[in-house]
Amino acid sequence: MTKSIVYVHADLQNPDYVSWRQFLHQADDWSRERISEYQLSEIKRIVAHAYYNTKGYRRLYDQAGVHPDDIKTPDDIRKFPFVEKEIIRDHLEEFSASIEGRVYITTGGSTGIPFGFYREPKAFAKELASKAHQYARVGWKEGDRQIVFRGLPIHSPDHMVFVPEFNELRCSSYHLVPEWMEVYCQKAWEYRPDWIRCYPSSGYIFAHFLKETGRSFPPIKGLLCASENLYNFQKALFHEVFHARVFSHYGHYELAALAGFCEYEDTYHVLPQYGYVELIGTDGEPIKELGKTGEIVATSFIIHATPFIRYRTRDFATLKGWECPFCGRPYQIWEKIDGRLQEFIMRFLKK
Repeated sequence: MTKSIVYVHADLQNPDYVSWRQFLHQADDWSRERISEYQLSEIKRIVAHAYYNTKGYRRLYDQAGVHPDDIKTPDDIRKFPFVEKEIIRDHLEEFSASIEGRVYITTGGSTGIPFGFYREPKAFAKELASKAHQYARVGWKEGDRQIVFRGLPIHSPDHMVFVPEFNELRCSSYHLVPEWMEVYCQKAWEYRPDWIRCYPSSGYIFAHFLKETGRSFPPIKGLLCASENLYNFQKALFHEVFHARVFSHYGHYELAALAGFCEYEDTYHVLPQYGYVELIGTDGEPIKELGKTGEIVATSFIIHATPFIRYRTRDFATLKGWECPFCGRPYQIWEKIDGRLQEFIMRFLKK
């Protein structure tokens, strides 16, 4: 694990990943009008796919008296009923299409209730490429050295594993106790990571250990946080300990919505090529007033094996605007996200 070794990032060998990365790069400066045209085309396509290729969506839409031909503008998606996790979970085969190579995956979610659905390889490649596109805003690139603190099962004696195809050192988030964090810190000085990738809760425990023990950590370009809320107190500690940029993104296994920080300010920019995202108030109407919070309801453009159309995520975001004054992207902008549960209870911090 020396700096002189050059590793070929595995994703760069996947043509679906590479082509989607190139597409997103070309689309990064789209106008609002071009985005609207693309989203309308994708909404019509994915709704027609679900209607004609799954029994569940066809029955749902027939009962609601709506048809794919009813979609003339992106806002027409609101004529179609919501879908919730339970209806897909309990009637999975009816809400899924026969897509070549599809695989069954499960995620527990915040309730711990298993939720399974089908995902095709091309969709997952686009998911990874979409996140990479967002990370690139702050200088990340495939092949950069990464030390990872996420919920990954690691069974080695030292609770670490180096994965050369991604050039990353993975450290067990299930062993964030002083004796092993000391080992992780020592190994980091040998490895010299460019980035830390972590759950905010995992990164916070490690950062707190470094601060309380006076341990130093090699200079990094930034922290890439995901899968949980990033709270201001966590972000403040990361800045204090690592003196580096903190980047956060919102996403989930269902691949229905993706939003990541701007390179200039800490607001979430919803990626419009990934899906169509609505913020819905308690009255069932879209949130239009800035500063108001609504439920994230998402329609994925990238997953077809089990489509997610007007999917109620049960996460909430606060609307900040429709165009970033700093980067200029005419995207939906969120000030903050609520409803994501952190994975770890930091009991030792009470000592």
